[in-house]
Amino acid sequence: MTPYSANKAVRRAVRTAPARAGSGGADVFRDFLSLAVLHKDYAQHFSPPDLYAMGLAEDLVPLRSAGIRSLWEEYARSPGRGAVNLYLTVPYCLKRCRYCIFFKKLLSSPRELEDYKDRLAGLARFFGPVFRRLEFANLFFGGGTPSIFTARQLREIFAGPVAGLRVRPGGEKTFECEPLTASRAKLEAARAAGFDRVSLGVQALDRAVLKLLGREYQKDAMVSSFLRSARDLGFSDINADLLMGLRGETPEKFAAGFARLLRMKPDTVSIYQFIPPQEYLDLYSGGDQDAFQRSSLSFRRRVYPLLAAAAGRLGFDAPGAEAFLMRDRMAGSVVFKRRGAEIKEHYAMGELGPADAYFTLGWQGDSYIPAKAFYQTTPLAADPAKNVFMTVPLSGRKAMVFHVLRRVASYNEVDRMEFRALFGRDPVAVFRAELAELARAGLARAGKEKIVFAKTDMKTRFLASMKFIGARRLSARVNEWLSERRLLLRFGRLSYSARLEYSAAGLSLRLSPGRGASRSPAFEALARKIFERSSGAPGGLGGRVEAFEKMMRYAVKGRSGEA
Repeated sequence: MTPYSANKAVRRAVRTAPARAGSGGADVFRDFLSLAVLHKDYAQHFSPPDLYAMGLAEDLVPLRSAGIRSLWEEYARSPGRGAVNLYLTVPYCLKRCRYCIFFKKLLSSPRELEDYKDRLAGLARFFGPVFRRLEFANLFFGGGTPSIFTARQLREIFAGPVAGLRVRPGGEKTFECEPLTASRAKLEAARAAGFDRVSLGVQALDRAVLKLLGREYQKDAMVSSFLRSARDLGFSDINADLLMGLRGETPEKFAAGFARLLRMKPDTVSIYQFIPPQEYLDLYSGGDQDAFQRSSLSFRRRVYPLLAAAAGRLGFDAPGAEAFLMRDRMAGSVVFKRRGAEIKEHYAMGELGPADAYFTLGWQGDSYIPAKAFYQTTPLAADPAKNVFMTVPLSGRKAMVFHVLRRVASYNEVDRMEFRALFGRDPVAVFRAELAELARAGLARAGKEKIVFAKTDMKTRFLASMKFIGARRLSARVNEWLSERRLLLRFGRLSYSARLEYSAAGLSLRLSPGRGASRSPAFEALARKIFERSSGAPGGLGGRVEAFEKMMRYAVKGRSGEA
């Protein structure tokens, strides 16, 4: 991240934050947001469910495979449970595309992929007793890049982890591919295993844009050949994905590429909002997420009439203009469907029912067992019993908070009847204090049937979601970050640790000489002077922390030169 690139965006977000965040913690939410800019994992992707994946909402507790299996077995026996969706995942890619926020891991050798395939099969066998009890609503094989496997490896996966899985009639079985690694033989393996939907990540068709993305290898002929093979093999839903708002696109160029793709006759074209990774923002938008979002919305407004016209000419149904704009969604997609195509309702992780569960089989994925646990997988062990899952146990109020954040992320509202059916309580009563503060800030209102949250920018919505986490938890996280950023300073015979601490009174400085080192009153006075000077830095708490660190390093470097 460029040194102060994100601070301007944060200052703008802070100005739009809730004006009254609550007594005794009026600044902690803004302080957290400004400090988050310095923490790479929190820099720009402010999605409420990420509060759990980041370990912010609750501590992630390591749980072995047997413990996770036991939770799923309890859930499988519970009456009235919702649908369960299975996500089979591979974390590897051959290349890292510059647009991707879902990138997992570059493949280092063919052996690594073979080992992963074997470990995936072992994990599936371990959870076999659970799988035999469940009928899955949908099956999605994603990543990473599933088509990175060879055709032989795919056949072994489909004969192992996938064999015997029960997917309900009418459920979707999707195999995700990428043009560089897709082939007819791999499609044949997926079709023989019962996959009926295939999705190709095209992303862009303009040559200049593809070059910027690091996808120079992609040619129209590759895409056309893939779609033709999928039709020949009898896939009932052949989808191609495009990303909207990439660097170098104009409405006219995007519409021209879209029309070329429709002529290749997919059943559906899914167009996704582009969510830029931080390095992309720094490179092309000065690190300013808000500026990018404004530009993206303007692009969508200008391109929609061109896409709708092309769809009409080429026999596709277009979504409505308001749905296409996705102005109130942090992420999302719209679908253009070929007229006459019989398409099932597409499974989307962000649009699951309130009581629905999802099971991720593989490394680098989240799973959710309603009212029991949210967890993440870690690198797969050779012995499936030794796998570790970073888990947030969910019961009581914790389960209610998770439900609220999930519904806010996907729908911007919480259905009160739905909540009562799940937890036996009214959400307005459970979250009376939080909703009162959000209502005063103009960010939420409680109606007779639903709690509706204001349609705001991503960061403000994230800030509102944090109200349900609480000031104490956020303050603790701020101090964890500050502890991770402590400075170890050495010059001459002196050695010091400089650490900032956060409290309701604000920041304070803690100085400790290194082991065996003597104190230096002169150095401590200098450090405190620098600490006071940093209070005028822009960018809130994050700006002050960054300024203090830079000035301290500069001072130590100068003293080292004197020595």
